[in-house]
Amino acid sequence: MDLTSGPKSTDEWSSPQAIVDLCAKRWGPFDLDAAADETNAQAPAWINRFEDGLTRPWNGRVWLNPPWCRRKRMPIGPWIDKSVEEALSGRVALVCALVPASVSTRWWHRLAANATRILLLKGRLRYGDGGSAKFGSCVALLCPFGGPARIDVWDPRAEIAATKGAQNGGATS
Repeated sequence: MDLTSGPKSTDEWSSPQAIVDLCAKRWGPFDLDAAADETNAQAPAWINRFEDGLTRPWNGRVWLNPPWCRRKRMPIGPWIDKSVEEALSGRVALVCALVPASVSTRWWHRLAANATRILLLKGRLRYGDGGSAKFGSCVALLCPFGGPARIDVWDPRAEIAATKGAQNGGATS
């Protein structure tokens, strides 16, 4: 399974479907995608850019791949603040956020202090027409009981390969 998705000509990247599927398998299906549209939503309900996921309430199990772009001054910090606020308020059961692993930033430290788990993704995600992200990524889990986070390394490609091997009677390719 490829970890690639999303058109390369935009600053809005669709979540790699394999990552979303693995997260949903581990932590249950998502009820809300807090930053999506009808073409890339990862849950039955979603909030699009015109509705603004930063101002609307979230509920249930939330998938978040926040829009952000340094060069266009679209910061990721407000999305982290909203995730922490929603999780700690108890309004959501879980926020599962796919974000850059940017450990030198203020928002990262706020995330790590409040997340229950952070999975650093081995390698780099691939988006668009096969080009890889220019940064490492992670999946952060935020729950009502807060952090600080347990941090692990996760190799989704190995997990996908193992699943395929099990489906093929133990043979791996």
